[in-house]
Amino acid sequence: MLEQREGLGREASFAIDKFYLKEFYCLNCFTLEDVQWDNEGRRRGELLNLEGQLFPGVALDRTARALEKQAAWNQGYCPWDISGSELRRWLRTQIGLDELIAKLCAGWHWCRYDLKPYADRARELTRPIKVALHYTITQDMSDTQIIHQLLSQLGIKLILHWSRSHPGYEGEKLRVYCLDNVHWEQVWATLQRRQIKRQQIQQHLSAEKTRTGSPAQFEVEDAAGDPKKTLSSTSDPLTEAAEGNPERLAQIRQVVPIQVLHHLQIVRHSSG
Repeated sequence: MLEQREGLGREASFAIDKFYLKEFYCLNCFTLEDVQWDNEGRRRGELLNLEGQLFPGVALDRTARALEKQAAWNQGYCPWDISGSELRRWLRTQIGLDELIAKLCAGWHWCRYDLKPYADRARELTRPIKVALHYTITQDMSDTQIIHQLLSQLGIKLILHWSRSHPGYEGEKLRVYCLDNVHWEQVWATLQRRQIKRQQIQQHLSAEKTRTGSPAQFEVEDAAGDPKKTLSSTSDPLTEAAEGNPERLAQIRQVVPIQVLHHLQIVRHSSG
């Protein structure tokens, strides 16, 4: 792909970049400020992380689609080719970032003492965090540094102010933080546009399925206003590869997060 891009002229390359920007941000047109906000694609990476966290069905869908492709190739299952979206979502949930994000959006103000429970959980998961989130936690890191860095991976910006009246620590001069609501509004608006687009695509696929009678590979159904999504269909190639083949199933379970297998209905929730 890179070699193909290098062979294109400047205008063609710009047109491709413009297309991907419009597709990702679901904008009919964009301004210079939009391009700068994207920060050469870094913002897109952060938003994908946050999207996978707030909309669990998206993380599962990305992982399942990668598995379906590998099953169709019939060349075995390579862990490094499987999307880590669901694993990253699970890790962040174990740390407590879902709870933390909800508190931030509700207007929570915090100081370094308030983050200890979350930082302690992160320290217990140091090794998987290093592998899946590409973040190394060292012994000399403060609770604030650990949690704020993990939040920054999700594109969440914070505002700092000094206070001597933080509840529970009155009289002590502390750095107190809260959510940057202006930035968050822009982030959330983007995620909402992408959510609407996914729903429209799903409606189109469902209509096409009804018209042609052929099943869609994946269906992600969303209740209005509910960020949780589930996969309602199985990945046929992966299911067929595992069915009646204990060795293949064992191979799949070594490289696929168990949550994904549950959603694909390849293993039951009671399985060990």
